[in-house]
Amino acid sequence: MTKKSKSHNARKDFIWNALGLTLNACNSLLFLIVVRFINGLDVAGIFTYAFALCIFLYAFVTYYNRSFQVSDAKDRFSFGDYLVCRLTTSTVGFIFILIFALASGLSFFEIGIILLLTVFRIVEAISDCFYGAIQKKSKLYQTGISLSLKAVFGLLFFFLVDFFTTDLTLALVALILVNVLFFIFYDLKNYRRLYTNKIKFTTTNLRPILKTCLPVAVFSMLAIYLTNCQKYILPYFEPNETQAIFGILIMPATVLGLIGSYLINPFINILTKHHTEKNYSRFISSSQKLLLSLAGIGVVILIACFFIGIPLLELIFQLDLSLYRDALQLIILASIFYAATMIISSLLTILGENRRQTYVYFAAAIAATAIAILLVPSLGILGAVYSFLISSLILIALYIILLQLQLHKIKTTTTKTNTPRNPSS
Repeated sequence: MTKKSKSHNARKDFIWNALGLTLNACNSLLFLIVVRFINGLDVAGIFTYAFALCIFLYAFVTYYNRSFQVSDAKDRFSFGDYLVCRLTTSTVGFIFILIFALASGLSFFEIGIILLLTVFRIVEAISDCFYGAIQKKSKLYQTGISLSLKAVFGLLFFFLVDFFTTDLTLALVALILVNVLFFIFYDLKNYRRLYTNKIKFTTTNLRPILKTCLPVAVFSMLAIYLTNCQKYILPYFEPNETQAIFGILIMPATVLGLIGSYLINPFINILTKHHTEKNYSRFISSSQKLLLSLAGIGVVILIACFFIGIPLLELIFQLDLSLYRDALQLIILASIFYAATMIISSLLTILGENRRQTYVYFAAAIAATAIAILLVPSLGILGAVYSFLISSLILIALYIILLQLQLHKIKTTTTKTNTPRNPSS
């Protein structure tokens, strides 16, 4: 492949991956809009809680395998091994959510919403395993196309079914069916064009994969908990309507957080190559460019939200949100810090630093929970916002320290390796 062809493919990967992730990020906002206007603010609060709960489930089910899968240059594990792992975590995750929902004393309607969203997330997680195999063949744009099509048609059928039936459960069934059909007729076909070998299902490497990915899986779940813990705590102190309002305010932050993902994903292979070749000057310069790009995008969004954020949300949701202008700004600021940690986390994963990331997230999760429990009962939504901001500040500070320590360690090791020995006298 020529240099020009590689550059063209890289652009295509970036554009489609960014489009797919952006549409999916916007879909969570659009789903909430549909539910708010068709089913009411109270049901929108229930949907917000269930959606947040199933995002945490998704983190467990995916087990953060995709980064390992794509960066597994030596094919230590086969695709069948990764798929068996994904099916195992999916089964365990569904059982856990079922038990949690039944034990929480929720209504039959609320349990139904949670379980249907669980199935939706599991279908996504299984597709993601195939995305990893496709990305490994430098066809990331195909996964972006898949995400884009699922986002557009999923939202369309979700809206149409909910509009004509006003039944949220039927709308979720339609959403699941759309994702299943695209998985069968698009994702599987893309995979089979790239891989001719039959998938072998064995549990031989299940334990090694789970053990290898455990540190990253734990901190990825903690990361999801950090961005959603306020949603988990709010229902114990506030009505469903308050949960819905907080979900509306934090939606722009969700989009910003995913910007970090689509900035880093196209460069995972490149950064892994720099690390493998011990070209750390290129590794550092590429990392700096990614973080500076995120900072620039974050500042633009922060300024835009100051002027039009609340008016735009009021126009979309037909709610008076004028009291939450400062809260929205703090949420956006916290999201910039959090998105930066997502990029740094991927950098550390490539460098082989996983264990201490878990400790960092655990510390931030404890802080977020404690602050939310202390402030939400008295301050409501503003208490949840302070919890999100302070925990994000703690997280980014600890991550910067951890990255500097890892780079210093690598630099020291490389220097010692390259220093010639003194000739013996």
